[in-house]
Amino acid sequence: MAKRKRNRNSSPAPSPMAEAADTIQAPEAYSGYSGANLSLDRGQLFWPTLETRDELDSFSHQELIRRIRWLAANVGFVKGFIRNAATLVGAQRPQSEVEGEWAEMAEKAFWRVAGNASTFDRAGKFNFLSAQHMLTCQSLRDGDLLTVLTESKSGAAMFAFYESHQIRMPKKERLDGDWHDGVLINEEGRHTYYSVAKNKTDTTVIPADRCIYFGSFDSVGNRRAIPPLAHGINHSQDIVEIWANVKSAIKNAALFAAIRERATAALQKSQAGMPGAIVKSQNPNAAGEFDVAQVWGGSQIPQLPPGETLKILHDNRPAPEQVVLWETLINDIAVGLGLPIEVLWKISHLNSAGVRFVMEVASRWIRRRQEMLEEWGRRVWVYTLAKEMKAGRLPLPPEGVEWWKVSFVPLRDITIDRGREGRMKMDEVASGLSTHSAYHREKGDDWKDVARQLIAETKFHMEQCKEHDVPYSLVFSPRAGQQALMIDETGEVTK
Repeated sequence: MAKRKRNRNSSPAPSPMAEAADTIQAPEAYSGYSGANLSLDRGQLFWPTLETRDELDSFSHQELIRRIRWLAANVGFVKGFIRNAATLVGAQRPQSEVEGEWAEMAEKAFWRVAGNASTFDRAGKFNFLSAQHMLTCQSLRDGDLLTVLTESKSGAAMFAFYESHQIRMPKKERLDGDWHDGVLINEEGRHTYYSVAKNKTDTTVIPADRCIYFGSFDSVGNRRAIPPLAHGINHSQDIVEIWANVKSAIKNAALFAAIRERATAALQKSQAGMPGAIVKSQNPNAAGEFDVAQVWGGSQIPQLPPGETLKILHDNRPAPEQVVLWETLINDIAVGLGLPIEVLWKISHLNSAGVRFVMEVASRWIRRRQEMLEEWGRRVWVYTLAKEMKAGRLPLPPEGVEWWKVSFVPLRDITIDRGREGRMKMDEVASGLSTHSAYHREKGDDWKDVARQLIAETKFHMEQCKEHDVPYSLVFSPRAGQQALMIDETGEVTK
């Protein structure tokens, strides 16, 4: 019996949620809450299940990713939302919280591995800093990403990255337990194993303690992070189609600069063409011969038959209402993403107070994303140092030292008035209302490195002033409100 050929154009099998939705017959609500009751004034809102574990099946998840990837590849504002937001979040540098010489050795050991893509990434594409930008981009586009902890031949830490579509269901013989969309979940909802694609056909199962899952969950019951732009797919497609239709209409209208109108039907007869009607031939006896300079030259006077007029076409597209429509849709996408539209699209219409408020809102969103990177970075920090200590390339810390503690220095904060805010923060540090650590953190600097550099430079300045017998205060004037520092014969500083 011959095998039946598979129809490549056939529709995919419906998801379990879709099959369940077909059988749902919700009773009509009758309550004091009109939002729950049936209304003939509007369409019905469909939400198939209140079980957050089953909100998004595997097929629907893959379709969301496919459509968002198309939009990110072909639509400028969607691509800009993702990349610009990731640029605002930036990358963070680790700073050991251990005091003493060991902290400096630990940071050097970390950057020996993490500072180079060939030693940090199994694929050789990203180092510790560039990987953070990639993580944010991928999570904003696909929703999640998996980092697997591996090691090099020398025993150093190494990391392998798997994109969202590579987290997929294992083979049937390994399906014991509550597997969903490539993740095995225990009774409490914790991820215990991941199944990742080794190639187009094979998968491998990896324990969750050897992985770092990067994604933002919307609900306690979500098994995997939902793509943040899922709400904007239809809006984005509508905007693109409106743009395409308006652009096509403008192009078609531009093909015709003018039309000839006839007053009566009697004048409807074939003409030799516009140039023949506009400019007479140089030789009246030689029909069809025209002078090119006269035909296409400026300031020509059309000569039309009686009853004909020349009408110039004017195209006013896109109409103001159309522009307002797609700007409204873009604003709705940005609001759902959590960032003010002014940060991602257009900020020119705001005054200074509005810009400050928008920047403050954006800073809160950026800080949330930076916290996700910090959580990822701590795992990377601990794993890298543990591997270096195990290999003997980093000495063990003194007994009782909590060597795993680390803080992160982010990019400089966004502001439109850096001078005024900078002076205010310097005054807060000088008066003891803030710390050097907090001040330099907002600038994206390591306060310990700044302090060491400042001390080294000040020592050099003092030595040079003493060597050349020049008062220190003449070379380095004090700030307003500070007393000048003087250096005596012994090199001591006096006021």
